Amino acid sequence: MIASMISWIMIGVATYYGHASPFYTRFDAFADFVKIVLQFPGGHIVHDALGFDFLVKRYQGVVAGWSTRGSSYELGHTFLLPMTTLISILCRGMLGWIGPVTLGVALAAICVTSLFIAVNEHSSDKFLPWFIVLSYPVFFGLDRGNLFALFAGTLTVIALLRRKQYLLTTILLAIAINIRPNLAFFLPALFTWRGGMWCAILAILMFGVSLAISHALLPSYTLSELHLGLDAYARQYAARGQGVAFGSSLYGALWLVRWTPPMFVFPALALAIAGIAWVAFQRDRLSYGCFCFICASCMFIATPILNDYHLLIFAVPLVVGASPYAFFASVLMMLPKGYGHAGDSTYQVIANPVIMLAALAPMLLRAFTSNDVARTPDLRLN
Repeated sequence: MIASMISWIMIGVATYYGHASPFYTRFDAFADFVKIVLQFPGGHIVHDALGFDFLVKRYQGVVAGWSTRGSSYELGHTFLLPMTTLISILCRGMLGWIGPVTLGVALAAICVTSLFIAVNEHSSDKFLPWFIVLSYPVFFGLDRGNLFALFAGTLTVIALLRRKQYLLTTILLAIAINIRPNLAFFLPALFTWRGGMWCAILAILMFGVSLAISHALLPSYTLSELHLGLDAYARQYAARGQGVAFGSSLYGALWLVRWTPPMFVFPALALAIAGIAWVAFQRDRLSYGCFCFICASCMFIATPILNDYHLLIFAVPLVVGASPYAFFASVLMMLPKGYGHAGDSTYQVIANPVIMLAALAPMLLRAFTSNDVARTPDLRLN
């Protein structure tokens, strides 16, 4: 907690003097949620109770500009997965009773409160829940208004902390995977082969149901349209390095140093690391907390564009306990480090992948060279 306070003070001072950029500009405050919801058709929007009507009008103008240009990517909703689309359509329908920013703040409050309660129930350190909810990933997610990332991260954290409650864990992770499919890297941490299969089946069923309901509510939303949107996203966004700023993927770090191997290398590397770690985990050579750290790292290795609000999943090793490598790396990952400037980005884009790899190497090496048995205390997980 003290380290977090010092980090926030340091980066606040550096930001004031123009030497750090931990957040987007104020012109993009809460933009992700409001823009996404406003992209869908709906009726009258009521006055925002929190007084952010000026923000809503600005984003309405941005969304209108996207529509007139007619690009499938710029239309926005075409690359959103069915679960996210369905939630967004339902939120758009609520704007006749509650303003967009007020709705987003209410949902964010529920999300952060749930995260705090879950961590507080499983942590013996009374300061740790505060460190997590006041961490950089949470603040950055709130700054951008990317509530879907915070939802998915919170659901995954709760599932990982309650891994013995099989039914609850299965449902929570299946929902999270439907919002962020790369969270499937956590399946081996929670389930056996059979359990993982049932969770995957449930996730596929949720995908189909949410796709059908979304199509019924918005006929233009189809599987083929989703495929076109994802393809446009990959070509116009990921392949051009857009979105690298404020991210911590291995692809982003290599992009900044002007060396990027073919895109397939990153998921292949992540799957290889996850497979090696799974073998060590099954042989009790890795603790649960360490394996969760490796799963989280593989998510950032495999995904080309992955912004820093997803760093929330590194909270799990802090709560359940892990080796010093995983513990201190998780702390460092969750602290703000957006110092200096590397093109349009900061050096945090390079620092976080370096921290991940620096922790992964000795953990995996020790797992296969040491005779120590690594087990997670059952009292931390229920």
